[in-house]
Amino acid sequence: MSRSGPVMRPQPSTEGLRQLIDAISACHSRRLFEQIVTVAAEICGTGYAGLVEAGAPPQFAQLIQMTMPPGDPLRVRRWLGSGNVLLALAGQSEPIHVDMGRFRLLSVPVPLNTRSHAAIWVAGSDLDEHAEEYLIRFATAAGRVLEAHRDLEEAGRMLRAVQAFSLAG
Repeated sequence: MSRSGPVMRPQPSTEGLRQLIDAISACHSRRLFEQIVTVAAEICGTGYAGLVEAGAPPQFAQLIQMTMPPGDPLRVRRWLGSGNVLLALAGQSEPIHVDMGRFRLLSVPVPLNTRSHAAIWVAGSDLDEHAEEYLIRFATAAGRVLEAHRDLEEAGRMLRAVQAFSLAG
């Protein structure tokens, strides 16, 4: 016990904490997903790309983000919506090549340290022989970006809890 009086609890700067939370929250998920698929399309020289994610075990999948030319001239969206195409793309552990006649699709897994599965895919009529190599390297980097983003989101939630307790106390 201290005889010198009550222990003083340091008061955090609510302004500094708010600024830190704002800085961490500045990277919005939707914008990040848009950038990932845009870059995937650009590095593979096509107008179509997407990011798909499935849970663990992969029983269902969802299209997180997609980019395509106006009017979807190759009708890729229709093909993606048929059957379990998204689940097949997201649940993979190796690159997938699909030749649909009017377009070719390449999908590569996104390495994540979570239990969910993800893949980046590109589609086009003229994917060259280097597309797979570029997309695999990009998917590895994108996986790191996605994990870092999730870590930032979690840190933001924790800081909001600190802020709530500091304002209450």
